[in-house]
Amino acid sequence: MKQRTFIQTALACILTGLVSAASALRVGQNYLNIIPPSRRPIATALVLIYLVCFLVYIFTRMRKNAANPVKGQADLAFWQGALRYVFAFDICIFGIGKFFDIQFNIPLAWQATPFGSLPPHHLLFAFYGKFDALARIIGVMQITGGLLLIFRRTRLAGVIFLLPVVLHLLLLNAFYLHATLYYVLILTMALLYLLLIDYNRLKQFFFVDYDEQPFYHFKSSALKNLLKAFVIIGPLILMAVHKKPKYFAAINGEYNVEKLSVNNEMKNLNTRDSVLTKVFIDGEDFVLEYNNYKRRVLGDYKYNGATKEIQAWWYYPEDKRDTLFAKILPGPKPGTQIIDGQMGNETLKVEMTKVNR
Repeated sequence: MKQRTFIQTALACILTGLVSAASALRVGQNYLNIIPPSRRPIATALVLIYLVCFLVYIFTRMRKNAANPVKGQADLAFWQGALRYVFAFDICIFGIGKFFDIQFNIPLAWQATPFGSLPPHHLLFAFYGKFDALARIIGVMQITGGLLLIFRRTRLAGVIFLLPVVLHLLLLNAFYLHATLYYVLILTMALLYLLLIDYNRLKQFFFVDYDEQPFYHFKSSALKNLLKAFVIIGPLILMAVHKKPKYFAAINGEYNVEKLSVNNEMKNLNTRDSVLTKVFIDGEDFVLEYNNYKRRVLGDYKYNGATKEIQAWWYYPEDKRDTLFAKILPGPKPGTQIIDGQMGNETLKVEMTKVNR
C-alpha cells in the first residue's frame, strides 16, 4: 500500500510539473509576450530549469514523508488536486481564448490561397474558423470540463467529459499541428492518470452487469450472434456494392493547358476571355476550367484504357449538354497529355502538362 501510494504521488508530481511547465511556456510566449520570438530558446531553458527544480524539491519532500502513511496520503491528495487545478486552468485558457478570437485566425493572404496549397495548420484553422459558433461551442466544452474538474464531487465527470475533447485535440495535433504535439500529449497523459485514479469505480460502472432495464431473451443464440455480427458485416456488404471511385494512373491528375485548338483554330491562352486553361481528372469528376475556378464545367466520365477513349457528360452547369468524345494520348514530353476529339459541334485538341502536388 505504501509503495502504491508513493508511485501514485510520484506520477502526480511529475505530471503536475510537466503540465505547469508547458502551460507556463505557452502563456509566456503566446499571451504575456515576456520574451520575444527570437529568444524563445531562453524561455524554453528557463522552463526546463523550473521543471528540474520543481521535481527535485518534490521528491525530496516525498522521501521525508515516505515513512509516515498519514503524510503520504496527504501528499497524494494534495498533488492529485494540484494536477486537476493546473489542468483545469490550462484547458480554460484554450476555451476562453476562443471567445476573444485568439485561435482559428487566418491571415488574409492565406484566405486567398488555393485550398490545395494551404499548409496543414492553416487548413485546420480555416475549417474551424469558418463559423464563429463552432469555435464558441468548443470553447464552452473546454471551459465546462475545466470547471467540473476543480470540484471534488464532479471531478470524474469532468475527466470523462474532457477525454474525447483532449483525444480529438491530440489527433488534430498529430496530423496538422506538429509543433504542439508533445504539449497536447502531456495533457493527454495527465487526463488518463486522473481517469485511472477511479479505475475500480469505472470498472464497476461500465463492465459489471447490474442493469435493471428490461432486456429481450432470444430463443436462438445463433440468431443473437448473427445480429451482432451484422453490425460489422452489414456495412462491409454496403461498401462492396457501392460504386467505387475510378482511378486511371495514365490520366488522373491536374493539368495546365499549354496549347488549345478549337475547330483547327489556335486559341490565345493569355486572354481574359473564357478559354480553357485547366483540366482535372480524378476518381469522381472530369472538370474543365475556363480561366477561373468560378467558371468550371463538371461532369462524370468513362475511360477505356485499351483504346485511350474517354467520354464525359456534364452535370454542372445544368444547361451544359455537349458531351465530350475524345482520346487522351501521351504528349511529346513526360507528364504531358493530349486530348483529341469533339465536344458538341466543335473539334477540340488540348495539349496539357500535369501539375505535381
